[in-house]
Amino acid sequence: MVLPPDIRAALVDTLGAYVGRAATLDLPKNLRRIKGFRPKALARHGDELLEMLEDETQRKLVLQALDEGELRPSKRHENVLRIALERAEGWEARLAAMSEVSDQAETETGRDVEKELERERRRVKVAREEARRVKAAARAELAESARKVEELERALTATRAELRQARAELEVAGMETSRVTGALERRERRAQREAEKARAASDESRAETRSLRREIARLTRALSDASVAGRPRRAPSVAQPRAPEIRTPLQVPKGLLAESRETLDLWLKEPNVSLLIDGYNVSKTEGGFGDLSLEHQRNRLVDEIDRLARMRGVPSTIVFDGALIEPVSVRRKRRTVAVAYSRPPEIADDHLVALLEERPNYPVIVVTNDRELQAKCIALGATIARAEQLLSLIR
Repeated sequence: MVLPPDIRAALVDTLGAYVGRAATLDLPKNLRRIKGFRPKALARHGDELLEMLEDETQRKLVLQALDEGELRPSKRHENVLRIALERAEGWEARLAAMSEVSDQAETETGRDVEKELERERRRVKVAREEARRVKAAARAELAESARKVEELERALTATRAELRQARAELEVAGMETSRVTGALERRERRAQREAEKARAASDESRAETRSLRREIARLTRALSDASVAGRPRRAPSVAQPRAPEIRTPLQVPKGLLAESRETLDLWLKEPNVSLLIDGYNVSKTEGGFGDLSLEHQRNRLVDEIDRLARMRGVPSTIVFDGALIEPVSVRRKRRTVAVAYSRPPEIADDHLVALLEERPNYPVIVVTNDRELQAKCIALGATIARAEQLLSLIR
């Protein structure tokens, strides 16, 4: 029979208590495996427990345990279980009558459905009003566009009339027009030649500027390396190996993941490698220094990277967004780690990319979780490390 939910739950609860206390040999084979289950786990086997009520022997054993006080259920649960075990005439109706479930639930469900329908009606009404408003705005915009088109057509007509008049005047002018036209053409050709010379000079100037920036970066890195090693600063030897033609990302060590701490640790041991760090992106990452003020975030990150750079001998640069620096902040000088700030309207991401472009094509590890910045740096051959990897090395 189909039992009301509360009656079924009462039977499953008391039968589960019986299974937990009964001797294993007294239980059906299919229930012996769940004997040690907790009440919540036994509830998931309700159908198997209710099958005991179909076995007369099992009913007698359960009734005996109930009479001897081994189960001790609540009064209501005991009455429900006795009716189901004794199976007197009309026992099914008696169980149904004991159910506490009433039509109130269905009535409340109906009210909930009606409320939900009313909410849906209101949402539909609002959506329709919004659609009408958008449609009216579109019509107004279309009318305005039509008016502007009409004005443009009138202006075009007037311009065509002026053009026809100008052509007539040019035809009348004859030779004078040809002379003026020739002079203008010669002036245009001369201007084009001067513009080409200016572009060539500009390209040469930009190339020279990039070369100077790379040389400055190379000398700065060489001085930083000399400081880390405890040697006096000096210009790099002429015998230094030339930078590769193209920068390529570092390979992920075998057996490791690109995002692991160990991978970044091994990358930092590569020759000629340097670090470029997206400052606030790292400091605000979970596990970083986001609970501090911006100034203390900068100072803490610079201190930690300074220690790392000194231990590993890796030239390191941290880039911060200059727009976020308070006027009273003091930018502390560092010997090992370089700190760079973007200048508004330039953002820190663009400043970091510019620094990457200026560097020789040795391996550069860019630390950031910003996907857009990662994509720009990957296009320039940089190796990408996540903020969590760096934080795990310095914390």
